[in-house]
Amino acid sequence: NAYCQDYELSWVNWNLARSQLGLLDFVKLIIEIKKTHPVFQRRRFFQGRRVEDSEVKDVAWFGSHGKEMTHEDWQMGLRTLGIRLAGDAIVEKDSQGRPIVDETFLVLINAHHEDVEFILPAHTKSVRWELEFDTAVPVDKKSPKHMKLLKGGQPYHLISRGLALFRTPKS
Repeated sequence: NAYCQDYELSWVNWNLARSQLGLLDFVKLIIEIKKTHPVFQRRRFFQGRRVEDSEVKDVAWFGSHGKEMTHEDWQMGLRTLGIRLAGDAIVEKDSQGRPIVDETFLVLINAHHEDVEFILPAHTKSVRWELEFDTAVPVDKKSPKHMKLLKGGQPYHLISRGLALFRTPKS
C-alpha cells in the first residue's frame, strides 16, 4: 500500500512528459463532471424505479441492444453495459428545500476485446444524447466540449475496453 510509504515508491513526479498530460486532463474532466452534477453526488441509494415525477427509473441498466437488461441478460456474462442515471429522479433536496434536478447521464462500458455498436436508449421519441467524453478520443481543450449529438435508438461505436459518457439536457 503506497499510502503509508514515504519514499520513491509513492512519490509523484509532477514534471509530466507530454504523453502523460492527456491522462491528467482526463482526470481533471472527470473531477469537474462529478463536482458539477448532483446525479453523481447522491447521498441515498438508488431504488431502481420511477421516483416522484421522474420520466424514467432513477437507475437503469442497458445491454448493447439499447433495451433495459433482463434477468437473462445478467446471466449471459455480457461484456458491455450501459447505466442511465436519471437527473429528474434525485430525491434529495437542496439547502432551501427545493428539488435537485440535473441532466440524465448514460455511461457506456465495453470490457470486451472487440469494438461494439451500442444502441443508445430511447426512453422518449425526442431523447437526444450529447457525448460528454469517450476514452477513445483524447481530451482536447481546443475541441468543443460536447462532440456529438445522437438520437435515442441510434448506434454508437464503442471501442474495445472503452467507456463513453453521454448526457441529455434538462427538459
